[in-house]
Order: sequence, then C-alpha cells, then structure tokens
Amino acid sequence: MTGSIPKLGRSELMQEQKGDPTLRTCYEQLNGTTQEFAAVPSKMPGCCCAPNCRSNYPNGPRARVYRFPSDPAQNAAWTKAVRRENFVPTKYTVVCEHHFHESDFVDSASYTDSMTGKVIEVPLKLRRLKPSAIPSVFPNCPAYLSRQETSARESPEEKRARLDAEALQEAIQLSAQSHEAEEKKNAIATFEDLLKAVGGLSLTDFWSMVVTQTRVLFLNFRNQEAPVVHCAVTVSSDLSLAVYVGEMRLESLGSSVLPLTISDFRVLQKVLCDVEEVTKDSAKNELQLEILLKRVVALLEELSSSALPHEWQVEVVKFVTQQLQVLLNKASIYPADFMVFCSLVYTISPHAYRFIRSTAKLKLPHPQTIRRICASYNASPSREQEEDAFLFYARRLASTLKDHERFVTLMMDEIHLQASFQYKGGCVTGAATNTLRSTKVTLDHANGTSEFISIVLKWWDIVNVKTPLKGQRLRDPFQEPISALNCHQIDYLNKIVDWLDYWQSLKHDAGQLTRETHTALHHTSHALVEVSAYCIEELGFKYVLLGKFQTDSLEDRFCRCRQLCGSQYHVSIRQIYECEQKLRLQKLLDLPNLDATAPCLPTTDVQVVVKQFDVAVTDDDVKQKEQCYQLLRM
Repeated sequence: MTGSIPKLGRSELMQEQKGDPTLRTCYEQLNGTTQEFAAVPSKMPGCCCAPNCRSNYPNGPRARVYRFPSDPAQNAAWTKAVRRENFVPTKYTVVCEHHFHESDFVDSASYTDSMTGKVIEVPLKLRRLKPSAIPSVFPNCPAYLSRQETSARESPEEKRARLDAEALQEAIQLSAQSHEAEEKKNAIATFEDLLKAVGGLSLTDFWSMVVTQTRVLFLNFRNQEAPVVHCAVTVSSDLSLAVYVGEMRLESLGSSVLPLTISDFRVLQKVLCDVEEVTKDSAKNELQLEILLKRVVALLEELSSSALPHEWQVEVVKFVTQQLQVLLNKASIYPADFMVFCSLVYTISPHAYRFIRSTAKLKLPHPQTIRRICASYNASPSREQEEDAFLFYARRLASTLKDHERFVTLMMDEIHLQASFQYKGGCVTGAATNTLRSTKVTLDHANGTSEFISIVLKWWDIVNVKTPLKGQRLRDPFQEPISALNCHQIDYLNKIVDWLDYWQSLKHDAGQLTRETHTALHHTSHALVEVSAYCIEELGFKYVLLGKFQTDSLEDRFCRCRQLCGSQYHVSIRQIYECEQKLRLQKLLDLPNLDATAPCLPTTDVQVVVKQFDVAVTDDDVKQKEQCYQLLRM
C-alpha cells in the first residue's frame, strides 16, 4: 500500500500547496492530525522501566520514551510485557523506543481525496506509536521474552478504501486521456486543419457548403425561384467566424454571444445547429423577431447615412430608427436626444403628450420619468429667491453662450399678481424667504382654525374611502368601509349634520360658509348616511365604500371644457357648445386600423369589383354609412 502512495517532503509540500487549494487543505488536516497524536519528548525524559535497559540513565544512551496507555486493557498488556515482579506502573512510568518493532511506529500520515481518488502521504516530524503497539523487544533479556515481528494484515475497510481510490484514480486518468484525445482531434490551428475537418462534416439539407481558397461558406437559400441567400456562416483563412442574416451580421443569438474566432471544430458545429434552429422556428419566435428588427434597423441606418435630398427626411429616418431600437431593448432605454424631444413636448402640452402615448403609436417614456428629468434641472424661479442661488439660471445659461450672444437687451416690467399664499409640494409660495428663522407670532383664532381643519379632514377621511383595506393599511378606523349603521363613521356624519344645523341657526353675518357650500356639505353628509342605510338594510351589502359616490367623470368633463377654452374658469354657452363638439369628435374619430385596409386595391370601376367578388350592396348598407359620408364631406 505504501509503495503506491507518493511521498512528499515538507518543503516540497509547502511549495506545491501554494498553487493547489486541495493540497493545502490536505496538509492542514494532516498537520493537525500530526500534532494531536505525535509523541513529543519532554525536556527531561524519564528512564526506561524495561529490565536491563539503561536508556536515559546517567551515562546511558538517550532515547525517546512513551508513557503507558490510559486504556486499561492496553495498559495491562504493557505491564505484562515488561515482565517485572510486582510491577505497578504510574503515570510517570515510561518505555523507550528500543523495545518496539519498526512496524509499531507510524512515520507518515495519508489523506485520500474523495473527489479525485488521489492519495497524499506526508511525513511526520515526530513518529508515533500505533494504538495497538505493545513492547516486544528486550535485547538484554532472554530471547523468549521478546516476540518476533509479524506482518500487519490490512483491514477490510482499509482495503476497500484503497481499491476504491485506485479505481477512481484510474477512471479519472482514462477520462483525462479521452478528453485530451478529443481536444486534439477537434483542435483547429490553421486554415488547412479546417479544410481537413470540413471534409468529413455531414450537413443537413438546410446548409450548402462552398469552399474557396480563402474562406469556407455555409449558405442557406430561400425557397423561391431566384436563389437568394437567407443566412450564412463564414470562416475566413484567419479562422475568424461571422454569421449573417441577409446582409446584417449577428453578434449574438439570444443570450449566447457568437465567437469571433474558432479553435475547436465543435464550436463551428454548434453555431451551425443554433442558426438552423433559430431560422426554422416560426415568425412568432422572439429571437426571430429580434433578428428581423435588427435587419430593419441596419437598413434604416444605411438609409440615414446616405445623401437624402432634404434634412427633414434624415430626421424622420432617425426617429423611426430610435423607435425600433427602443423595441429591441428589453428595458425601456431611450436616447438622450429623444428624451429631450419628449420633455419639450410634455412641457408644451402634457395633455397632448398623454394622448400620443395612450394611442400606442409611439413608444414614449412615462410622464413621471419626464417630470423627474425636468425637476432635476432646478429651473424654478422660486429657488432664486435665496441668496446663494440668485440669478442661478442666468449664470448657467450665460456659460453656454458664445461671445457675441452675451450682448443682450435688458427689459423690465411689472405683472399683476394675486395677493395670496399658495401651498404645493411642501412649499409655501408668496411668503418672504429673507431668513430661515421662524418668527414667533400669536395669531388670533388659531386654535379655532386648527379645530375646524381637523373636522374637515376627518370628514374627508370618511367619505373618500374607495378600497376595503384602506383603513387597515393606514391604520385609521375612520378610513374603513361602512359595515354597520352603528359604526363610528355614521355617528360622526350625523354629528356633522347636527353641527351644520346649529351653525345655520346662529344666523351670524360673518364667520359662516356660503349658502351654496353650507347646503352642499349638509346635503352630502345626510345623503351618505341615508344611502349607507339603504345599501346595508335593503340591498344587503356587507359594506359600503362612500368614495364610490362621486362625480369625478363629470368634473373631468367640465375641466376639459375649460382647458379647450384657453384655461378659463368662467366659460360661455357658446364655448360650451364648441367644446362639446370637439370632445364628441374625439370620441367618434377613433384612429383607424390601417392594417385592415392595407391589402385593398384602389379602383374607380365599382361595377367591375361587384361582379368580380360577387358583392351585394343594399340600400341599408348605404344608410349605415351616411354619417361617415357627411363627415368626409366636411
């Protein structure tokens, strides 16, 4: 067994373990084993207790000694082997190394790697006794006291482990040799090696191979009368690989990147199989669609680089190219100039931008993305009210101007402003920003105003519940659905009605809501209580969402009318009529599906078409299209 194990010296093992983590781990395990079981002699070794042995006595030879084992059976065997009358060993009693056979010592440790079957043997710094060793050599005593050395028999477990390791090591060597032979067989170092390899290549009917002096071509032709190359795989004399679909070169197939050169013949075979598989798939395949889009983009880029007669034609081609490139990206990544264009459109008319995006005719960024981009410029004049940002926009704009553009005409005028404060986005506009310190001011009726606002906010929390789990999510019991008539939300609405009645009975000249606002609030609160009672008692609803009783659609209609009238709040009857006409036209004039009319053939002879396709046009068909005819005449 020992003869088949490679022995490594300590210095050799330390040099080898630097580059092999497996050897490093083995050495650490073996080193730990060595330190645990090796017998290290003390500074003052004891004298040997064997008869007629002078080891470690004064003027006697020096030798390593071993204490009696702690195991009772082994201790008794040692005591019997020493053959001393009335001998009782203590914990300090020792036996020297001269009373043991060489086979009783262990001078190396071995480790078998279960992954590779490799056995590593490391010499021990201090040899140690085997657990079963018994003193059996007494040179200065009668011969019958000594026992002859017997050959140790290998245990079944050790034999099984050794055979398994040898079989695994042999299998690994055979596999390595087979792998090396396969690599050598498929290796391609020169163009001549490639020509020899393709000579025995069996191709499917999909490919046609053409060999020239400088290239090897694998071509696939379209199934049509005129031969047109659909896709091609070429290998040049410098072993560079290229894959083409039409006239466009591919750099990847799906998530796999195509190699630039080949040094293994199996790589070429795999590329041919992948291209054939992709091409044979249906047109609905994502990879096939990606290839088609890339071909269109390549054609558009070639068209934009050509000399078009007008500049606007170049811009149109570039715009279409950008749209196709956005479709190619799985993530919505837009070019910088396209983002600038979208930001300008959004700042001119957000409503028009949302309409264009909703038609799905163009792939545009989300309005929230545009708002974040616009907000990152900090172009609001409110920021320039601070001293450190005074004229910030003008200074930044001046840095981009040329010398002749910096001569400007300064014009100043005044504009009438509404005398009020406005709160939006956590900022109060209209207040003085001369200092960051807050002024301690005691406002009259501040507590009453705060209490009034809290009443209105709680009322709004109750009536603006549109989802069943809003109260649980916000941990607010007043924002839960109405599930019973004795709940705290109904009680609060009834208190609001009583409070409004009492407030109206005071008949104050000031400090009151307008008659319209007071009536609307009273009617809304009372009606919501009655509607909740009707839905729960009469209709058997489990809960009622008061936020569903609203007129947002109608208010949106009114808002669109005001926007179409130049953002005026007070509009006339004539303007309402004109706006309604525009809104109704927007509803009626849906964008047509041009794909359905694409295969139609223009013709002026209706009778010929009717006879050819056997189309029967009745008076009812004409009446159904009269409205469209009137619209077309307009």
